[in-house]
Amino acid sequence: PYAQLLEKSHIPVYSLGVANRATFKTIRKLAQIVAELRPDIVHAFMYQAIQICRLTRFLKYADFTLISSPRVHYRTRGRLSLWIDGLLKHLDDLLITESEASRQYLLKRRGYQENKTTTIYNGVAHPPATIAEQDRIKYRRQLGISDQPIVIGTVGRLDKQKGHAYLLEAIAKLRVSYPVHLLLLGEGPMRSKLQSLISHFELKNVTLLGEQPNVFYWLSLMDIFALPSLWECLPNDLLEAMAMGLPIVATDVDGIPETISHNNSGLLCSPGDSHSLFSSLQDLVVNPSLRQQLGKNAQGAARDNFSLVKMIANFDKAYDSV
Repeated sequence: PYAQLLEKSHIPVYSLGVANRATFKTIRKLAQIVAELRPDIVHAFMYQAIQICRLTRFLKYADFTLISSPRVHYRTRGRLSLWIDGLLKHLDDLLITESEASRQYLLKRRGYQENKTTTIYNGVAHPPATIAEQDRIKYRRQLGISDQPIVIGTVGRLDKQKGHAYLLEAIAKLRVSYPVHLLLLGEGPMRSKLQSLISHFELKNVTLLGEQPNVFYWLSLMDIFALPSLWECLPNDLLEAMAMGLPIVATDVDGIPETISHNNSGLLCSPGDSHSLFSSLQDLVVNPSLRQQLGKNAQGAARDNFSLVKMIANFDKAYDSV
């Protein structure tokens, strides 16, 4: 989908055709593209793309200035992956992390050089105008949600990392005393397990929406945004919820405290702790004025600290530096 959007904007797109894992054919293909385009900088995002670019330089198939952006620290990588990363990391001219927590992890745990790393926070575009209240009610009814419940939502792939199981347990506790409904946007390997938990807790107030386009539209239907992740860097879905002015409940892990200030732009709770999550959500459910204030502060933080314009300007500076 992103390739199609880029091509519609008349931006050339090249595919290395990697179905699963890269091969030496992949590296040679990249070298051919680099030789043809002669770019000032090659900027690699995510683990596999980074190693492909590093190997292209290591094998002297092509020479170029390389910036790497892992976008997540490597705590879940296997030993072989970490060995390869350690062997080739010196080939970066600069590494850019999206949070200082990720940068510190790479410095202290992976032995990266401080003078060849920097942090640039993700940026988020201004959301479109929020939909009218009458439309919110109409769309909620289409989902089978009545006018009364507080709608709590989260966005992210259905994966153990995202902590959905703890959110479902918290919702099971909340629904005993409060009319709430949970929207889960995303798809992933945990879907069947989460469906089993929904059945186990007899939750009629949960909607699994799968992957959906136009995330801002779905955020407009929510009253509270929850991010129960067990580990995280600096998630875009959190920034989008902040830009929408939603009150946030998120776990106090990794880069999230760099984004959310507790009791100011959101509430932070303990990871892997459904009771802590329940308590924070309950505070927002029962207090409309707190929801309004935290949402307003979150929107201001997104505008001041995580704007798309600011992120692009910082990337410009990073490119100039190499």
